Amino acid sequence: MLAFVLWNLLDKVVDCTQNECITIESVDLGGSVMIRVRNAGIYFYRSCANCFRQVQHAAEKIGATISIDYDSAETCTTVALTLQRAA
Repeated sequence: MLAFVLWNLLDKVVDCTQNECITIESVDLGGSVMIRVRNAGIYFYRSCANCFRQVQHAAEKIGATISIDYDSAETCTTVALTLQRAA
């Protein structure tokens, strides 16, 4: 299920990108891990917001969350997948 979520997240980012930079990073949040994918494309936010329902449902099944944020000042969209660490 995790592979499905990550594949769809990254596939959508690459599919919606034309000559823009994509940044992928992992952040340790103590009890959880966040994987952030940032796209500098202008139209990526609209595309993400409409297409991630199935991926969000799959993420919830594994105890993860997906958030999508658009920063108009930097003209970039960040999609973050947050996973709880196994005990």
